[in-house]
Amino acid sequence: MPKTAEQNYPKVTVTGQQGVYRTDKELFAITIKASDAAQVIKTIHVLVNGVPIWGVNGKDVAAENKKTVEKKVTLSLSNGNNAIAVYCTNISGISSFTNTFQVRYEAPAPPKPSLHVIAMGVSNYQNAELNLQYPSKDVNDLALFFKSKNSVYEKVTVQTLLDDQFNEKGFKKLRETLSKTKINDAVVVFWAGHGLLDDNLNYYLATHDVDFNNPAAKGVSYEALEALLDSIPARQKLLLVDACHSGEIDKASVALIKEKRTESGEVKFRSFNTRIAPRADGLQNAFELMKQSFVDTRRSTGATVISSAGGVEFAIEGEKWKNGVFTFCLLKGLREQAADANKDGKVMISELEAYISQEVPRLTDGRQQPAFRTENIANDWRVW
Repeated sequence: MPKTAEQNYPKVTVTGQQGVYRTDKELFAITIKASDAAQVIKTIHVLVNGVPIWGVNGKDVAAENKKTVEKKVTLSLSNGNNAIAVYCTNISGISSFTNTFQVRYEAPAPPKPSLHVIAMGVSNYQNAELNLQYPSKDVNDLALFFKSKNSVYEKVTVQTLLDDQFNEKGFKKLRETLSKTKINDAVVVFWAGHGLLDDNLNYYLATHDVDFNNPAAKGVSYEALEALLDSIPARQKLLLVDACHSGEIDKASVALIKEKRTESGEVKFRSFNTRIAPRADGLQNAFELMKQSFVDTRRSTGATVISSAGGVEFAIEGEKWKNGVFTFCLLKGLREQAADANKDGKVMISELEAYISQEVPRLTDGRQQPAFRTENIANDWRVW
């Protein structure tokens, strides 16, 4: 008798305290059973509010060489609602359907979270011809704002890397800082400066001493930037990138054209030598191409990632805003609570996204469209 398509997939079941949908205890025990009729189980994945507790790669159990794997897991719950999702993959990379359930943790005396801000920017490069005016100011303005008095966080820690401090060595030390966060803490990582693409359309942040013609040599890859937020304890995570080409692109549909472009009238572009053009696909403008090229990856760190421009677009700075226009809108949305759409005194992630996506195109006459590389809709947390 032939197997159905469903029988060819691995399966995952969860038992334990699923019947307890409200609890005043932080720890929550479950038993996960992953199985496949024909193949070895490779990974098990558990997400709490969209955040993978073992990172984007999950827990690797391939070495056990079993078609059925059972694991007892004790989860630390976040205060409030916890949407828990469990799935597994087999050795061929085929994923099971996701087993989901909800648990509400009501802490007897919930502490205020702490906020950890890492702000990085480069205005001055070894190649002075390619200097930018506002990234360092963007960082300092953002740092000053987050250090201001607020009622949301118990403590705010701000760490900045500016100009020659933003190099490979300085960047690698940031991981140690974020590994000390707590589950209910919030993390904001911000970058401003040149965004570079190599010949293979891989994306890099331009360090102070980067080789603009070979960004892979000393630049910081987007994957390394995103990895800062992977597997850290904090579950409220926001990554902000104010640079050209910072949205995700579909490499198969576009081509890289080398051309120097840094200034245009009163504004300056945060790009060096690249323009992206469609591969004869008939698209009429950059915004349409961006929408077609944007890729929403399923597996993520659980962070919301907002980039200042689509993958095919340039980010703009200028005297009119005295910041990158993306940073200008970000700060206005938070500082003046312009992003507080429902006027309840809170700026949520979803409200900040909506405000930035509306204001940046308005101020740039549609030349710049923010993009959302990843969006954790399961975790709409208060930023300010």
